[in-house]
Amino acid sequence: DLSIIYSKVPALCSAVYTKNVVKAPPLLWCESLTKNNEKIQAIVINSGNANACTGERGYNDALLTAETLSDTLSIPKKSVMVTSTGVIGVYLPVHKIVKGIKELAPKLSDDDESAQNCALGILTTDTFKKEITLEVDIKNTKVTISGIAKGSGMIHPNMATMLNFITTDINIEKELLDEAFKSNIDDTFNMITVDGETSTNDMAVILANGMANN
Repeated sequence: DLSIIYSKVPALCSAVYTKNVVKAPPLLWCESLTKNNEKIQAIVINSGNANACTGERGYNDALLTAETLSDTLSIPKKSVMVTSTGVIGVYLPVHKIVKGIKELAPKLSDDDESAQNCALGILTTDTFKKEITLEVDIKNTKVTISGIAKGSGMIHPNMATMLNFITTDINIEKELLDEAFKSNIDDTFNMITVDGETSTNDMAVILANGMANN
């Protein structure tokens, strides 16, 4: 129920968030980062508790989560996104999150088992994990794009109760990354509906760290 995505170097970030008027504290923190065009190096995701409708305490818990991962990985707090999914209106057991981050961060790896565990750790009522990895060739340079997602029920256009995390090593300009990602959202995540409701925590994010050197 706790996953960490980490880039060896700071990455360009593009993100799309829920259009729900009510937004969970961790989402507000992430929005502040992307609004200021911060480069992102890590994302921490907890499932089981959305940390939504939790007010100032919820925001402080989200900040503490970011600070803990920041300190553990020795990276700036403003390079850490925090996302939560699960039950609404219940305070986050932040002491468990802090403990979990400190235990999990030293185990970060790019092997297949870690990738599988990351995809499983973000699920709530999903019946299976959602993941994909593609390789493309750009002028004889291999570029990798990987994605994981969670979402089951309460799905409606504008990504209701969906979290989506895409990572790539492509070298791309920020303006082009924004254009490609946000135009793609209209024909993918924002075309899904199950029961007509939207959520407080939905987001889709892509990190591009340029390490492919294309």
